[in-house]
Formats: sequence, C-alpha cells, structure tokens
Amino acid sequence: MLDHRYCLVHSAAELDAEIRDIFALDMVGRGHEIGGTLHVNYTDESVKQASLIPRLEARGVSIIWKQSA
Repeated sequence: MLDHRYCLVHSAAELDAEIRDIFALDMVGRGHEIGGTLHVNYTDESVKQASLIPRLEARGVSIIWKQSA
C-alpha cells in the first residue's frame, strides 16, 4: 500500500502529474497498493484545483495539505 507519499508542488498540473504517477501502479498490476496518505506541500492555493484529486480520494487516498512559503 502507498502508506505515505510526500510531494512539493507549485501548480495543479504538477499535482495531477504526481497523481498520475500513483495511478501508474494500475498499469503494472499493483493497483492494490493505491491507498494511504498523500502529503502535499504546496505554494499556491490553486493546487487544490487539480482535476485528479476526486479520483485519488475515491481510491481511498487521504490528502494532507501543508502550505509552504
């Protein structure tokens, strides 16, 4: 399982790219590992508008947000 994954992103597009990396586990037959918590350090509130967030949460992944300067 994903357990904890950490990322620093500056835009919604960067967060969507991180989420696509997580979903890539499906492509290699490891989709059962998707779950746990994604810790997102971000610099701009617009990051929370990433289009793939609902799909990630639907797979059971919790998101913890932390704004960085």
